[in-house]
Amino acid sequence: MRLTAMILTIILSCLTLASANSDSTIKSNILTSTTETMEDYFFFQPGVMTIQRNFDSYYKTNQTHLNGGGSYAHDFIVNGLSFRNPLTGDMMATFTPQLFKSIDIYDSYLPVSYGNATSGIITLETPNPGEKYRTEFQLLSDNFVGNSFDQNQYRGILSGKILSKDVITYWGAFERRYLGDRAPSSFTDNILEGSPNILPHNSHDGWTYHGKILFNLGESTGLRATFDGANDEWQQYRHYYNNPYFNDQLEHTPRFKDENYGLNTVLEHSFSNETSAKFSVGYFKSERIMGDGILFDGLAGYHRTYPNPEFDVYSLFKEGDTTTAGYYVSYYDHYLHHISSYMQYGASLEKELIEYNVINIGGQYKKYTLRYYNNTYPSNPSSLPDYNPFYVTHFGFNNGGEVSDSEDWKHSTKHPTELSIYISDHHQAEYFTFDFGL
Repeated sequence: MRLTAMILTIILSCLTLASANSDSTIKSNILTSTTETMEDYFFFQPGVMTIQRNFDSYYKTNQTHLNGGGSYAHDFIVNGLSFRNPLTGDMMATFTPQLFKSIDIYDSYLPVSYGNATSGIITLETPNPGEKYRTEFQLLSDNFVGNSFDQNQYRGILSGKILSKDVITYWGAFERRYLGDRAPSSFTDNILEGSPNILPHNSHDGWTYHGKILFNLGESTGLRATFDGANDEWQQYRHYYNNPYFNDQLEHTPRFKDENYGLNTVLEHSFSNETSAKFSVGYFKSERIMGDGILFDGLAGYHRTYPNPEFDVYSLFKEGDTTTAGYYVSYYDHYLHHISSYMQYGASLEKELIEYNVINIGGQYKKYTLRYYNNTYPSNPSSLPDYNPFYVTHFGFNNGGEVSDSEDWKHSTKHPTELSIYISDHHQAEYFTFDFGL
């Protein structure tokens, strides 16, 4: 095993109790609102900014940056697992704040226990199961009265206990979302023919799942298992695909699929009122596919005998009669597929040394499996004599876009590892809190 890098971080912070709780009212309003989004909450936080990236084909929502740091400079942690994609640095899952009990942002003081983020950390926790049975269902739609942008969201929550002695309690929630236009605008009918309300082929279709189970193993021991997942399929409207003479070309606008799942188990044990320990094992996986709206993940369908765009039916500079055999329907000529996953193992010990002073010692180990395939010219098949591999970047996949673990060293699956060990001391005075971390 080769040690490639070591980072030492020392943190000393002092906060007033007022500043630590300044956003409690805003957070409460966002968590209980039926319509506010996570971006709405982030917008009110100091040091947080969102950047609209709809012009860029890789983002379906705003990007969140803390203290001006880029994607890799901050982390997004859901129930103890980082949902930041290791390859892109971005949060690629779609979550809604109404299904969480807490959302916290650290954009100045960064707890050392949260890894290698340098500009900010966002943490989300789902509610703990209750002993009483609870069922909720919520429907949001604009399809009932007047003009519609076809915005639909369905949410449900179910919680309760399995055994009468409260040995096992559970909580689960889901959200189903279908957006006929993921970026509604009142100016759409001024631009497109036929005065439509929504941009065609700019839809978003997705699900979010949350689950939590608590196992009561005794008076001082408990086991918690959480599952959080989101999958989304969406398209991005490109105006230059809207050819009035070939209406079906618009169906070839770029299409995306994101899948993000995290499973985390935490064993907690209290040795006494002053001392407790946690042990955790987690798994996270993120996958993205990007391609043509019709061909999508059928990579072989992109291949052409004549990849020259002059042989496209819709080409402005096409030669000859478009009815002649050998002409192709134009499509989005770019295919991307990447898969990131990791296993996480952690342990921590917390002890109250004196009243209002707590010391925490812990460590965390991650092992990643990273795969990436990017073909910026998929219409040019490797079977052609003039095939140029310069357009294909891949590791963990073979040249044809199939998952493979038998490639040469340059294209082999990447398995970086990450180890962190930390100690922190937290002291709360009458008007101040002090934290020291190493």
